[in-house]
Amino acid sequence: MNDGETRRRVDSIEYLHAVAVLACVRSGMRYRIDRSDRSEAFYVKLFRPDGGTGGHWWGTRVAAHLPVYRCSQDYAQIHVPRVVEDPAELQTAERELVRQIETGGRVVADPEEVREAMFAAFRQKRDGVERAGPAGGRWRWREQSLQWRLIGVDDRPAKDVPGDVRRLVARFAPPAPPDVRLTPREQSDVRRRLNARARWAHEEQASGGRRSAEEHVLQVAR
Repeated sequence: MNDGETRRRVDSIEYLHAVAVLACVRSGMRYRIDRSDRSEAFYVKLFRPDGGTGGHWWGTRVAAHLPVYRCSQDYAQIHVPRVVEDPAELQTAERELVRQIETGGRVVADPEEVREAMFAAFRQKRDGVERAGPAGGRWRWREQSLQWRLIGVDDRPAKDVPGDVRRLVARFAPPAPPDVRLTPREQSDVRRRLNARARWAHEEQASGGRRSAEEHVLQVAR
């Protein structure tokens, strides 16, 4: 490199993400890598069979900052600067990441189980949402039927409103389901609960089923 040439800085997260993909592929195991859409981090999850018919998911978090949400603390941690001047500066982190993928990490929940639990939490939050509509109508969303239900007109319960008025107002039902989203904190709570349950199952298996219910409660609270 010429003295006057400017060395290109390296994005640590992008570089180590490529390292993780290659290491996961080489492992031959089922894996999933999730990039955080709120921070400079990614999560590596790899399924290791236990020698029988089951197994567990093991997770490692690579980030340029400390965890913000509690569920992120459930992973083995690798922290790096956001950018470096030379990839050689990431050699230690790279070796540690490969080691974590091959033999390390911490037990976390099955990603598919997390996806299903997130959807269930979303549906639970959306159920019962109320909205005002035209002609004095008041509506409540019913998740079981995926429909709006007219619950009132002009501050009167729908059952006390004449049928012809109810039928008229019913023509103005909201055209779409309520726009509801899980907050980052709510998502973290779902993940943390499932991660704790996964750790419990692994540790109970390792101890031969000798752990107590009290230990389980303490683990979830940590």
